[in-house]
Amino acid sequence: MATAHPGPRSKPPAPLSAGSPQFPTRHYIGAMCLEMARMAKEDGDEVLADVLRKAAQEAGAPRA
Repeated sequence: MATAHPGPRSKPPAPLSAGSPQFPTRHYIGAMCLEMARMAKEDGDEVLADVLRKAAQEAGAPRA
């Protein structure tokens, strides 16, 4: 397990604007995925970190 020390953080998703087509749930999921990706990277699991970053990116994309 990684030691508890501050590391570089991923950029959180942009805040939702009043006319944003995104949903608060997707914004929350994206932010959580970025945080979990940071944790996975600190633990040395770059594969999991990459998957979580991709999930965060998808959560920030407009819904189809």
